[in-house]
Amino acid sequence: MNSEHKKIKKLVTELYDIIKEATIKLEDIRKNCDHPEFTVEMFSWRVGSYYPSRICSICESSITGITKEEEQDCWDKHTKESKMYISSSYGK
Repeated sequence: MNSEHKKIKKLVTELYDIIKEATIKLEDIRKNCDHPEFTVEMFSWRVGSYYPSRICSICESSITGITKEEEQDCWDKHTKESKMYISSSYGK
């Protein structure tokens, strides 16, 4: 490994440490948040997978308690937006 590679490796390690520290801080903030306000929107926990969820407006965490009505409204909105996007993409 030459000196340039060592510098890059050191920077990568430092950046991963920053991400790890930030993740721990974010988890702590979310754990202590009382989620006083929320929106209902699609939540994705991995690429290609999503579901309607209450999202805290403060800590941006997915929170429990979504009602069937909120869930259906979110699906309806998502479906409508998807259809509008597909229609505009194909010039229809």
